[in-house]
Amino acid sequence: MQAARSILLALATIAVALVTVPAEAADLQVTVTGIRAPVGNVHFAVFVEPDAFPKEEGIIAEIVTKANGENVQANFDDLGSGQYAIAVFHDENGNREFDTDFFGFPVEGYGFANNARVILGPPSFEAASVVVDSDGAHITIRITY
Repeated sequence: MQAARSILLALATIAVALVTVPAEAADLQVTVTGIRAPVGNVHFAVFVEPDAFPKEEGIIAEIVTKANGENVQANFDDLGSGQYAIAVFHDENGNREFDTDFFGFPVEGYGFANNARVILGPPSFEAASVVVDSDGAHITIRITY
């Protein structure tokens, strides 16, 4: 009986340890190419929930950096392994918004992971996502104007 109790206690301890171990840290490096002018900022956004993509409230991590050349890079550290959709836009006028014209067409540059195509609206989460494993990931997005 004592041996069985010791085994159960050991198993319970292992189970608690497994539950409290955080997801393995993983880094994601995103490079944006094709910036047409070194003005304003480039906004990088990471999403994890398909239903919240690409809505502002669905952003789980965001980096805003100066558009200081044709290529701009952002590093998301310690995201954890998983599937993430990535969206970027070039906020040329610095108003912190993705500007569109009267008809809703973009007037600022934008892009998605895998250079997912935009056809009458944003791409699906799956089309614009990348899997980040424990080794991390590096992706390049070509911005579209």
